[in-house]
Amino acid sequence: MSRWAILGCGYVGKRLAATLLDLGHQVLVTSRSEEGRKALAKALPGARAVRYLMGEDIENCSQYDVVVISSAPGSEAPVPEQAVAEQLSPSQRILYLSTTGVYAPAFGVAVEDDFEIAPGSERSLRRLRVEEALQSCHASTVALRISGIYGPSRGVHMRMRRGDYRLIGAADTLVSRIYVDDLVDAIVMLGSQTRLPHQTFVIGDEEPTTASEHARGISERLGLPMPSTVDPSEVSAAVRAMLGADRKVIPRRLHELGWRAKHPTWREGLTAALAEEQKLSQ
Repeated sequence: MSRWAILGCGYVGKRLAATLLDLGHQVLVTSRSEEGRKALAKALPGARAVRYLMGEDIENCSQYDVVVISSAPGSEAPVPEQAVAEQLSPSQRILYLSTTGVYAPAFGVAVEDDFEIAPGSERSLRRLRVEEALQSCHASTVALRISGIYGPSRGVHMRMRRGDYRLIGAADTLVSRIYVDDLVDAIVMLGSQTRLPHQTFVIGDEEPTTASEHARGISERLGLPMPSTVDPSEVSAAVRAMLGADRKVIPRRLHELGWRAKHPTWREGLTAALAEEQKLSQ
C-alpha cells in the first residue's frame, strides 16, 4: 500500500483514484472549487477530497508517496506547479500528465520517447515548460506524454452521437489515441516502481489511425452519419496542430517496463466504452 495525491481530479484522475482505491492505496483527490470537492467526495467515498489551488501548501504533504499533477497548466504556469515540487522531498515521486503535443510534427514517421521537441501550440508549450520546471527542481519527476484520451462517455463516438464532431480538411494524418484505463495502468506502474530509467515516457495504442478512418469505423459500428468537413482555417491553431501533427506514437520505454495496452486499437477501446456506458444506463 502506498499513498497517492491526485492534484486536479478530472476524467483521468477519477478513474485513477478509483483504481488505486480498489488496489488498497490511500488516495487524496483535489478540486479547485467546493462544489467540485463535494462531487469528488460523493464519487470517491474512500478517498480524502479537499479543495486545492495549484501552488498552495498541502497539509501534511510529506505523507504522499506519489503526487500526480493532472490539471491543465494555467496562464501562470509553470510557477504554481514548481511551488508544489519545492514542497516535496526527493523520495516522493511526481508524475506529471503531459501531452504528445510537445513533439514536433512527424509527417507519419514513428514518434518514440526521444523524438524532436517542438510544441505546435501555446497549450503544448505550457505543458513543456511545466515538465522542465518540475524536473529542474525535483529529481524524481516523471512526465508522461499522453496521446488523445478516450473512454466511456468521452471521445469521438460521443461527439458523433451529439452531432458536433467535424473532420478537419482531408483528415488524412495519423492520430494516436489511448484508452483511459490503459493510461491509468501506466500511471500506476510508473508510480509503483522505486527506480525508473527515464524521466519522460510517451504513451499511445498500437494502431494510430487517421481521423477519417476512425470516424468511418465509428459510423459503421453505431449506425451514425459521417461527420461533415470544415476547412482547417475554421478551427483554432491548437486543434490544427493536434490533428495535423501526423504522429505514430510508439511507447517503447513503457514496453520495456512491461506495460502493454489492454485495448491495443480503437476498436477494442470502443467496445469497452460502449459496454460500460450500457451498464451505467441500466
